[in-house]
Amino acid sequence: MEVSRLTALFFCLLVTPAFAGSATWNLNPTSGDWNTAANWTPATVPSGLNDIATFAVSNTTSVSPSDRVQVRGISFVAGASAFTITIIAQRSFTFIGGGITNDSGVIQNFVTEVVPSEVGSVAFTGNATAGNMVTFTNNSTVNGHDGGDGNI
Repeated sequence: MEVSRLTALFFCLLVTPAFAGSATWNLNPTSGDWNTAANWTPATVPSGLNDIATFAVSNTTSVSPSDRVQVRGISFVAGASAFTITIIAQRSFTFIGGGITNDSGVIQNFVTEVVPSEVGSVAFTGNATAGNMVTFTNNSTVNGHDGGDGNI
């Protein structure tokens, strides 16, 4: 009887789905939602401390996380489309360690969205860097002053 329990446990572990991991944004994703596994290959959502999200050519270039995201980094490969990644209000996007690598040859855009009293945020921690040819637009306001934008 003990062998059958171990066998059952073993098979349960084998069929446990992966919920996070490094992946590449699809050519034809089902939506622009970062947090939809079907939009990535393999079908997993990059949202872990060691995960790298890779972007190449895609027919959907407006991407927005529907939940908080933290990744080691994002890589825009040579020839990648120009993407706009919008972090909606009450969401955060954190780079831990790696940051952004842009080898695409085009400017990549990150935008934080704002609604009254709620903003989206982008953070870089550890050794994370913003990379080259990346634009950040901060749509928040502080004491009535525009948050502005910046090119790096």
